[in-house]
This record gives sequence, C-alpha cells and structure tokens, in this order.
Amino acid sequence: MVRNLGKMTAVGLVKRLGGAANLVIRKLSDEALLKRARIHPLAVLTARMVYAQGRGEKGGLTWQPALDIVGVCFGLQVESRARAGYISIMSTVAEIEAAIARLPRKELWELKERLDRRCEAEWDAQIQEDARSGGPLDRLAREAIAELNAGGCRPLP
Repeated sequence: MVRNLGKMTAVGLVKRLGGAANLVIRKLSDEALLKRARIHPLAVLTARMVYAQGRGEKGGLTWQPALDIVGVCFGLQVESRARAGYISIMSTVAEIEAAIARLPRKELWELKERLDRRCEAEWDAQIQEDARSGGPLDRLAREAIAELNAGGCRPLP
C-alpha cells in the first residue's frame, strides 16, 4: 500500500476524508502492523515525501495528495516511531554520513539521484532569485550594459 498510494489516489480510489483514505490512515498508523510487515521507517519517510509532492520519481503519474493522509498518517507515524526510539532523528552531518555509510549500494545510488535532483532544483532556484530585479545578476547586467554603452567593449575576433 505504501508504494501504491500515489496510483491509488490518481485513479480516484483514495479521496480526501473518504472510506479508503480512512483505511489507509488506520493501516499506516498501526505501528504493530508496519513492524510485522517489516516496513522500514525510512520507507515511510520516503513514501511521505513522494506522496506529498503529487508525482512519482519516475514516470509521468501525478495525483492530488490527500492532505489528511500526509499530515495525520505519515506525520504521526514518523513522529511516534522516533519517540519510541525505533528510528533516530539525524541532526548532524556526521550522523547523516554514518547512516549513508550503512546503506546498501542500490539505496546509495537512489539517494545520490535524489540529492542530484534536489541540488539541481536548488541551483535553478538560486539563479532565478539572483536574476530577479534588484538581485546580484541584475546589478552585474546593468554594469555590463553601462560599460558597453560607454564604448568599453570590443568585438570578438
């Protein structure tokens, strides 16, 4: 269910505050059930991130996340597991690096791909921010145009 929640929402099975949504919330909030199913807490965190963004990492499937599932179910599940000591909240770079060092190779490459996408998105956002009126690139562009208008540039060979 964790891996197919986006598809279930996209096809209309899971609707906000509907019967199927309530079933999903009950199942994903049941710590004993998740433990018996051997669903790792990081899988719950990953599922929450993917579901909340309304699109999968691969393919073109999109959905409108049911916010009651995102907030009530996933949020409480992760929080309660952390309080119970089932997972630890990593708060330092050293703790994160140690956790990464323990990842199997396949999960390490999946993490790398996600981080690459995140870094690219952050870079794009920074460029957009810098290019806005009054941003650092705006000042540099004005200086370059002024130099060009003052005859301080020569044609390229």
